[in-house]
Amino acid sequence: MSKREQPAPSTRQASRPPNGSALTYGFVGFSLAAAIMLAVAGFCDISLQRHVLVFAGVTGLAFVGGIAAHAIRTVRHRALLS
Repeated sequence: MSKREQPAPSTRQASRPPNGSALTYGFVGFSLAAAIMLAVAGFCDISLQRHVLVFAGVTGLAFVGGIAAHAIRTVRHRALLS
């Protein structure tokens, strides 16, 4: 590797791994998606009781997306240190 590709020593010291576990990221994604869907449903006067599968699908995707975000951040952090 050339000098340009290696991070500066201060970057190595300041970089920390992502806080929390993958489940924490998943629950945060789930919670944000649920809150946004409830706000939009309230604003547009849509009954979410009639759209339970849509609600479950969107929040499930947000949960998986949160776990994926944790995995990506962890991989990038490890790549920075190597």
